[in-house]
Amino acid sequence: MNKSALKDSIWSLHWSDELSVGIPELDMEHQHLLELIDNLNESIVGKMDLIEIHKRMHLLIDFKMQHLIHEEEILRKSESPSVAHLAHEHEEIVSLIENSKRELKEDSPMFKSIGCCLKIKTVLIEHMISECTALRGFCKLSTT
Repeated sequence: MNKSALKDSIWSLHWSDELSVGIPELDMEHQHLLELIDNLNESIVGKMDLIEIHKRMHLLIDFKMQHLIHEEEILRKSESPSVAHLAHEHEEIVSLIENSKRELKEDSPMFKSIGCCLKIKTVLIEHMISECTALRGFCKLSTT
C-alpha cells in the first residue's frame, strides 16, 4: 500500500482543530504524534518487515515518553487542576508502554508484534482525545 492510498484509508489519522488543546507547543507535539502513528500504520498496512515495524513503534514510543514529561511540566507551570489526574493517567500509559516494549522483540512472531503495536497505538489515541477534551476546557477557562 503506498502512502497516498494510506491517506484515504481508515488507518490514516488527521489533525483537526477539535484536537487542539490551545497550547501551541502541545498541539505541535500532538500533530507529530499523529504523524508517527500514521507512519506505524503505513508499516503495518504495507506489510513491511518486522524490523521496520519495530523501528517505527520505538520512534512513536520514545517521542510519546518525552511528550508525557513535557506535557506535565507545562501543566504544572500553568497550575492546571488536571495535573494530578493527568500524572496518574501518564503513569498507566508508561506502565503499558514499558510492558509492551519488553514484548517487542526482534524474534517475536509478526502477529504478536502487530497486536502489541495496535494496543499501544489505541491507548495513545484514546489518551490524546480524552486529554484534548479536558485540557481544551482548562485552557479556555484560564485565558478568560
